[in-house]
Amino acid sequence: MASWPTAPDADGNGADETDLRRIIGAQYMNKGVLPNGGLTVEGTSSMNYRVNSGAAFMWTSESSRLGVLVPCETLTIPTEAAPSTGSRTDSVYLSLDGIPRVTSGAVPSSAVLLGSFIVSAGATSTISSQKTIDRDYAIGTGQSLGRLAHWDIPGGTWGGVLKEDVERYSEQFILPSDRLVRVDMSLSARASTAGEGWTAFGIEIDGVFRRAVHCVYTETAERTYSATWTAELTPGVHELTVFTRQFTGTALKTAPLASASEVNVWDAGVLE
Repeated sequence: MASWPTAPDADGNGADETDLRRIIGAQYMNKGVLPNGGLTVEGTSSMNYRVNSGAAFMWTSESSRLGVLVPCETLTIPTEAAPSTGSRTDSVYLSLDGIPRVTSGAVPSSAVLLGSFIVSAGATSTISSQKTIDRDYAIGTGQSLGRLAHWDIPGGTWGGVLKEDVERYSEQFILPSDRLVRVDMSLSARASTAGEGWTAFGIEIDGVFRRAVHCVYTETAERTYSATWTAELTPGVHELTVFTRQFTGTALKTAPLASASEVNVWDAGVLE
């Protein structure tokens, strides 16, 4: 085997198709549309969809991490007549052969979903069909996965038995490799009744990584607390838990809606 794109040697030995698919597959973490603005789908004035040119990354063998880049030219594809009653969902997808198709059933596992549309009874065009799904983008190896978990902390009183944890929220997220994640927390709060209080508002990941903001507060002034932490995590499923622990005094009360009260978990990239 010769490294690509080195030309074959005198004996004809060189990189083959599997080698090239392995090189391409190593560059992406998941199948999806390449984020270049292409492969958007639009309704038309007839029972067709317009797929705009672009490209996608797809697996030929995800278990072996073999992949290909699939281009697509702009074209129009037909769908069936609208149902006489109720509605149906059209899913537009791109296959490994570079041809976009539409189905009202299951999308093949090897394909990339470009968009889904609800077609109402009696419709004579797709231009007014409601788009119902976000696009899936191929993420380059090592790039940020974006926001992994999120919680808007609602307004309310956060009491409990003194010096005992109370779980307030939990959410799972998945990592494809060893990653560094960042957790941001912000909290607007004050005492729920007259007097002073002390409450920890914190997070755990997998019951191991544990951090908290310690809030000391009174009823007369609302305060904003914030914190940022980082954690090194392994591949697989992880669970974020948000907890409170009241230590002394009156309970903590968060402000509703437009306050700066939320928890976010962000991917900060691969670990070397």
